[in-house]
Amino acid sequence: MPLTTDINECTTKIQDDMIKQMDVLQKDYEHLKQEFMRKENELTAKHNNYKVKLGAMLNLLVLQNNQQNESINKIYTVVNELVP
Repeated sequence: MPLTTDINECTTKIQDDMIKQMDVLQKDYEHLKQEFMRKENELTAKHNNYKVKLGAMLNLLVLQNNQQNESINKIYTVVNELVP
């Protein structure tokens, strides 16, 4: 009977160790998952910020282009009126 008891104790210890290891792995997984989500959120925020900045820059370039075109048209009109 002692051999069976030793085997049962050994099996129980192995199972307990496996459960502890699984818990450690689960905690590590959850930690990595949280870290990944935090980094993903940071990157999403940076991406959105860059999109807003690029949109503003594009709008400024369009405005500048329109103003330059108007100036060129006015100068062209004046030159055509002065030089026959």
